[in-house]
Amino acid sequence: MFVPLSFIAIKEFTHQNLTVYIILGVFSCLFITKDEFVHAQECNGFENWLHALLFVLHPLIFVCSGLLWINHPEDQFICYQPLLVGVFMLYQLLRWSIPWKRAK
Repeated sequence: MFVPLSFIAIKEFTHQNLTVYIILGVFSCLFITKDEFVHAQECNGFENWLHALLFVLHPLIFVCSGLLWINHPEDQFICYQPLLVGVFMLYQLLRWSIPWKRAK
């Protein structure tokens, strides 16, 4: 999610940039499913439900962000959204890294 949202934060809307954004968004939607085999074994039902919600919201965020980029490119939310996603991504990297792995 970070890369496509960062892309629209730094690029002006053009049809060529829209094509790149769509490709990045589709890749991101596929990429988030990569760990589902692990999550199915490691997570409880509630966490699995949250992941399902993530899979629904992920493309909707791209569509809404893309519409905002096209129709209101001056909106500052376009710049702040990748920063918020980046902070959460950093948290996730630290949370799931080896030193803080949950005891079983």
